[in-house]
Amino acid sequence: MNSGTRRSDLGRLVGLLARRRFWPLFAVQFGGALNDNVLRNAIVAMVAFGSIAGDAAPGEKALLIQAAVALFMLPFLLFSPAAGMLADSCPDRAVAVRWIKSGEIATASLAACGLFMQSMPLLLVALFLSGLQSALFGPFKYSLLPVILRRDELLGGNSLQSASTYVAILIGVVWGTHLGASEPEPTATAAVIIGIAVAGFAASLMMLRLPWPESPGWKAALRINPATAVVAVVRKVAALRGILTLVLLSSWFWVSGSLVLIQLPVLVRDSLGFDHGVYLLLLMVVCLGVAAGSLAASLTLKGQVSLRHVAVAIAVASAALLLPVWPPAAPAGEAAGLDAFFASGHAGSVAIMLAVLSAAMGFYIVPIYAAMQAWVPEAARGQTIAANNVFNALFIATGATAAGLFVENFAAIGTGTYWLFVIVGVAGLAVAVWALLKLPGLERQLAN
Repeated sequence: MNSGTRRSDLGRLVGLLARRRFWPLFAVQFGGALNDNVLRNAIVAMVAFGSIAGDAAPGEKALLIQAAVALFMLPFLLFSPAAGMLADSCPDRAVAVRWIKSGEIATASLAACGLFMQSMPLLLVALFLSGLQSALFGPFKYSLLPVILRRDELLGGNSLQSASTYVAILIGVVWGTHLGASEPEPTATAAVIIGIAVAGFAASLMMLRLPWPESPGWKAALRINPATAVVAVVRKVAALRGILTLVLLSSWFWVSGSLVLIQLPVLVRDSLGFDHGVYLLLLMVVCLGVAAGSLAASLTLKGQVSLRHVAVAIAVASAALLLPVWPPAAPAGEAAGLDAFFASGHAGSVAIMLAVLSAAMGFYIVPIYAAMQAWVPEAARGQTIAANNVFNALFIATGATAAGLFVENFAAIGTGTYWLFVIVGVAGLAVAVWALLKLPGLERQLAN
């Protein structure tokens, strides 16, 4: 591919951001991901550093932090299926997105009240509602992309959405942690989360109205029973040819990625003896790596929805986890900073390993989502994304529980996190072999 062609492909990708049919949804997605992470990390930082629940024992603080994470994830299990059925039933999905974003303003206002009152129960309720909005928005977002984009734009749109999500996560982690850990007054944090929510609602007002004449209508949507929706959407996806394979590969992305991100601060602080500055640096590498890999997928495939590189990308990501790049553990005592990390001689190899890992993961997840949107009938797209969210949440919860027990049991000899990464890497290679055997025939089947 010559440089002119690369510039042309990149120009078309960036040009999507100027199109009225795409940029409002892009802005809504970015703002939602940013606000989720600012709020969640501000609450975690306030608990960890004592500006709220300051009298709690360390064990109680750890429990509060786990509760905060669990409450954010719970709506994805409880309400994603109903949201998927709603996305496939409502007559105008742009209007539904506006209602969801208006709810974000109310949630941010409730969180602001919790901040000013220093009320942990109110903040946890707000965090649950924030997770609920994300669970509701996901099926609408992914079911709208194939409607507002042409087939040759679909991969690029997914690349931009994926890249922006990880940039938003990075900004949200840093910004939220700073606000929660260093802001004695809640005014700044409240202003930030309400401001982002209002901006997201304003962007939703710019979305094009796209009525769906084949929709069963609002009455059918409002009759959805969340209690039975989980079984219904899983059955729906299981009945679609080959789509369950894509859902399982997507779930591997989320469970393996979440294990790395959850254990990364444990590895940095407890195993290696470095401080939060080193953790934030490595987190930046991971988030920007996924963003770069997501964009690279679109440029490499030139807008074509294809799974031909997925197995290789999974293998590259998995092999990266097996590389012996980590520095030896520092002596017990005060955590060392960035200077000590760079002086260890391992900083470059660690950064390169994490960059390769995260870029490969971004490279393979984008084609999977694009395939789900392109090869699933419109009447089932929202339910497919909902079922995908359910599987993702179950995989993440199961993986996090198993990983926590594993690391705890090996903590005495200081090797738990290292061996966990090795296990994830080996399992990932097995997944790559399965994908290599499965995907060529699946692509031919689904694309026809």
